[in-house]
Amino acid sequence: MLVRSIAASLAGGAVAALVWAEAPEGLPGGQPARLAAAGLLALLVVVALERPRRALGPRTGDTAVPARRREPGTAERFSRILAVGLCAGVAVGLTTLAFLREWGSIAMVAPIGLFVGIGLVALAVIRFEMFLLALLVTRTSLDAVGSGSAVEPAALLGILFLGAAVVWLLAEWRETGRLELSPVGWAAVIFAGAALIGVVVAPAFWPALVEWTRLASVCVMLLVVERAAARSRFRRQVLVAVAAAAVVPLAVAAWQIATGAGLFDAGGFSRARGTFTHSNPLAAFLALLVIMTFAQVVHHRSLRPRIYATAVFLVAGVGLFATYTRAAWLAAVLGIAVVAAARGRRWLGGVVVILLVLLVTVPGVGSRFSDLTEESTSRGEPSNSLTWRAEYWGEALGLQASPVTGIGLKQVAAQSTECKQPHNDFLRAYVEMGLIGLGAYLWLLWQVLATGVRAMRATRDGPPENRALAVGAAGVAAGYLLMSLVANLMSQVVVGLYFAAFVAVGAALVGGARSTAPPGVATPVQLPHVAPTPVERSKELQCVSST
Repeated sequence: MLVRSIAASLAGGAVAALVWAEAPEGLPGGQPARLAAAGLLALLVVVALERPRRALGPRTGDTAVPARRREPGTAERFSRILAVGLCAGVAVGLTTLAFLREWGSIAMVAPIGLFVGIGLVALAVIRFEMFLLALLVTRTSLDAVGSGSAVEPAALLGILFLGAAVVWLLAEWRETGRLELSPVGWAAVIFAGAALIGVVVAPAFWPALVEWTRLASVCVMLLVVERAAARSRFRRQVLVAVAAAAVVPLAVAAWQIATGAGLFDAGGFSRARGTFTHSNPLAAFLALLVIMTFAQVVHHRSLRPRIYATAVFLVAGVGLFATYTRAAWLAAVLGIAVVAAARGRRWLGGVVVILLVLLVTVPGVGSRFSDLTEESTSRGEPSNSLTWRAEYWGEALGLQASPVTGIGLKQVAAQSTECKQPHNDFLRAYVEMGLIGLGAYLWLLWQVLATGVRAMRATRDGPPENRALAVGAAGVAAGYLLMSLVANLMSQVVVGLYFAAFVAVGAALVGGARSTAPPGVATPVQLPHVAPTPVERSKELQCVSST
């Protein structure tokens, strides 16, 4: 097996080199096209030589008896690892060569992108839940790569996730034989269906369709995580994955603050944005993480998880402060208040005291809110973003032509003078999707809040771990609702995916509480009914007659 893996890798490399050397110079696409063709043919050679062979047992007559399934041995595992390592080495080598010869960004990204993409596809097919966790870990770091085109890594990963998740859901429902959705799951499906109206009525079809896939991916994330989070281990893994997703953005934000490069300057403040395109989505993501980790600190009982959660809470809180995003600050405060109130009045009072102390002592907090009292500058321009939002909301409402169906997805940014989203998800739902879309969006947010309340009630007497997740989901729902009033969270998929994951964990807790017996009550085991044989029936009749 080891020799075959090495031979397959060498043969693939030889084919790639031959194609690269003999390909004519005038091919469409130039060097990137030659590189892609060489890599694809090399991959086909490796797959052909490494294809799995069916093991056959001893023959009985003319019929082949399949052997029992066996676990791969040490040599086979080592050969697989070696083959993957060789492919990765080839990809890195081609990327390095493209970088040294300055063939362009596409030629540099294509080899590693092809290798990682094939790995993600294989992971989605073989272990979808592991693929889901990998997506949660890496999604926050992908916006820094690309420029908003349809072929950037974030967009490609979103398309892969949407397709794999739909196939996985259909397979799960086919296995169970029925369609099982929670109230918040049905609300997500209804909202995705209502958003299709915005695609139909939009003057530009393709941009509207791309925007719909972004909204649909958030709804699908809620459905798949809710189903997978029925197991307590996966619920813990989701929390760890979201915490791990903050490592790269916070590290980049720390580098930006230390060097002064890459900061977003607005309102007289230098705001960190990490790997995100703007400070606002980074702040929204960190606000959700701060609320959930604070719930682990307050409601968990084990010491080690509380220590880890405290560390993440403090680091994410510092990063949230560095974004200087007022809406995210207020959302985090509201979510923390919900979490503290669920523990008791003393906790709520302590949180209020700490927040007042931070407001007075931490420099920059008071000055960030000081300009809200000014309506305009001496030149007549809005003095703060809230005043600008209020004026822009009026302009966005003026675009409304059909109150029932709206003007179509992505049309506020396309038709307004500012070419921006309205910074209010409720207003955007009404203008772009009409009363139908606004009603569906309101129903979805209502079910999100109701799911948090139901999860808190369902886990009141349950394990502290479930209680912490339920209270955190309720706090996250409250914070997200507040940010939706003044932000564009509907179009920020990178924030919506993590929000949907937290809400889905709460919904899974509600479903698990319904199917679990109370503590101390034994659940009867339902044995299958087996009809008695005639001999057993006659013995029963003789016993009854003798009695």
